[in-house]
Amino acid sequence: MAARDEGYDPDVEGTYLNELRTPEGKEPIPGYASIGLFVHGHLARDYAIRIETGDIVDPSVCKDFRYPNLLNYKKKLMKEFGTEDAPLDVIGSEVGCDKLEIVPTERLGKAAKKAQR
Repeated sequence: MAARDEGYDPDVEGTYLNELRTPEGKEPIPGYASIGLFVHGHLARDYAIRIETGDIVDPSVCKDFRYPNLLNYKKKLMKEFGTEDAPLDVIGSEVGCDKLEIVPTERLGKAAKKAQR
């Protein structure tokens, strides 16, 4: 969802998503599932998904994704798990960021399409 929200199309040749793991086969950040978005063989995004709440961040650039469909998914996930929302500073601390920037939606779509060319 986040990749498409940013304007990336995983169906375009050379663009794909892949699970990220440490050399030992573990998740890079405890409590998060990590997925890499690759464009022409280069890592374009490092999506870390907080398992308890569904928050999606890119810890490599300290960005938090707050697109409407992701927020709806997050709300549904927390309801199903019976979990509470986590403050942005807590999420930042968990992924190694002093501060998380909330990603604006309009500007990124153009950059993503340009990167896929």
